[in-house]
Amino acid sequence: MPTNEVGLRRLRVARAYLGAMWRRRPLPPGTLVPLDVLERGNRHILLDRARTYGPIFKALMQDRLVVCVIGGDVGRRLLREQADALQPVTIQLESLVPRGFMRQMQGDTHRKYRRLLVGACQHLDMEILATRIEAAAADQLAAFAASSVQDGPAWSETLSRIATGALLDAFFGARPGEEAFDDLVEGYHKLGPHGFVATIAPNQVSAFRLLSARLRMLEKAPESTCLLARLAPADDTMLGNLIYMVELGRYDLRSLFRWISKYAAENPEWLPRVAAEIGLPVSARPATRAFVLELLRLEQSERLMRNVRRGFVFDGFYVPRGALVRACMWENHKDPDAFPAPFAFDPSRFLNPSQFGDSYSPFGLDHHQCPLSSLSIHVAMAFLTALAGRYTLEKVGLGRPTRGPYHWEPGPDLAMRLSPRPGAH
Repeated sequence: MPTNEVGLRRLRVARAYLGAMWRRRPLPPGTLVPLDVLERGNRHILLDRARTYGPIFKALMQDRLVVCVIGGDVGRRLLREQADALQPVTIQLESLVPRGFMRQMQGDTHRKYRRLLVGACQHLDMEILATRIEAAAADQLAAFAASSVQDGPAWSETLSRIATGALLDAFFGARPGEEAFDDLVEGYHKLGPHGFVATIAPNQVSAFRLLSARLRMLEKAPESTCLLARLAPADDTMLGNLIYMVELGRYDLRSLFRWISKYAAENPEWLPRVAAEIGLPVSARPATRAFVLELLRLEQSERLMRNVRRGFVFDGFYVPRGALVRACMWENHKDPDAFPAPFAFDPSRFLNPSQFGDSYSPFGLDHHQCPLSSLSIHVAMAFLTALAGRYTLEKVGLGRPTRGPYHWEPGPDLAMRLSPRPGAH
């Protein structure tokens, strides 16, 4: 680590301790270990530290002081009581989007754009959309099954195409085989050719402008079942947010699809139950939905990160300005009091999901739940149906959980061999 970075870290820590002394309140307990380094080798490290220090403790992340909070009730209370002191950690889009990314908007501006997005989501016909996404996923899976190359990279690329196609359909009404679809795929490839790019560089500016211009043309097309149609006319802020929601979402969704395929291959007893629900309305597929909800509990939902804009006292501890707050979700979902045998994959626990109440929160802890949660679940169910409902799966590679750039993911060796299920639709 460069000397100046070590000095900056020491200065930040010293200021935190001085602030605690001035407030006459202690910092949260815990040694200043580098969590972002240590958790790569121990996924349970936050659970281990919570058993030692309690539900609120400190450490380091990204060379900054981080205050970790484990427990849904405590996390919700912190996010609610200190909402004005906390700012979501996310990509900075002000150079492209007039009011920036929705996650970081404040006050009336945030309420306005969130209300518009929630209203548009509520008017999506999820049955029609899920049917289209399932059919498009089935086409991609059939092409993969017929291919002579079925290694990890080929599987990931297939899932990436399915994820991108699903989001382009849901957000913009663009579907494979249409000119607009190909233009948008090209634009998104330029925006992030090898993965999500967090730093806005000239390539991202050029790709963003291309996507914006193409979507302005698409916005004038006849009404369709998509978010853009429900929001038209969308101002530059909303359009920019939609573009980047897809950009972030297509990598998150690919990761979710990889988890789904891994668990489907490892738990084949659930596949006939998924297959038996093909043809039913999405709302009448309890086994398929339970599979997705259990997967979200086990793997995909990880944490909420907040920057501390001003220091505050919470539960007797001083949380200093400039620190990070990590509200844990993966760890919350491993509470044995709420979820017996918490590390076991058991979708049957979600055949009655209402029993978990606030203990289950895969799309956020605070009152601003992700407005795209229902869409995410329906897309995941469509993919699971196309995969497990039509094929028997053989897992190739271990796919051990690995800390990726943004999330935990199955290891890069994970691939699938697909064989048509006898009698499949």
